Amino acid sequence: MRPCADDDGGARALSLERSEDVALVRALLDGRAPVSTRCGARGEAGWLALINLAIWRPPGPELVSLPELEALVVCERRGRTLRLYDVVARVMPSLAAITARVGRGCDTVEVLFAPDALDAPELAPRPTPPGDVLMTRGPFAPTALSPLAHC
Repeated sequence: MRPCADDDGGARALSLERSEDVALVRALLDGRAPVSTRCGARGEAGWLALINLAIWRPPGPELVSLPELEALVVCERRGRTLRLYDVVARVMPSLAAITARVGRGCDTVEVLFAPDALDAPELAPRPTPPGDVLMTRGPFAPTALSPLAHC
C-alpha cells in the first residue's frame, strides 16, 4: 500500500504522536463543515473522531493535511484506488481538488461516506457489503456514515 501523502501536491501525513498535528486536527474538527448534507458530524463530535483515529493503527488509513485547502483527509491507497474515509474542512473542497493533491497515479476513487458535498456529480453509487445498518427513510436513504463519526 502506497502512502497518500507521497505526492508533490502539498499533502503532508499527520501523526497523533505529534502535539502540533493533534492541535491542527482538533482545530479543524471543531470548525468542520458537515461532510454531507445528508449525514455527517461536526462540532461536538470532534472528540469522537479523535478516539476513532487513535484506535486505527498502521497499515490502516492515513491522516493527511492539505494546507492549500485548509483541510485534512483520512485516506488510503490500494493499488490504483484511492479510498476516502473522511474529509475535515471548514469549507468542503471538491473531489477534484482533493484528488489533485492525494490521488495522483490512481484511476479509481472510493468515497466511504455520502459524497453530496464534494461537488462530484461523476460519482456513481455502488453496493458495498454492509458494515453498519442505519435506520433511515425519506429521499436521503440509503446513506453512508463516515468511519470517524461511528460510535
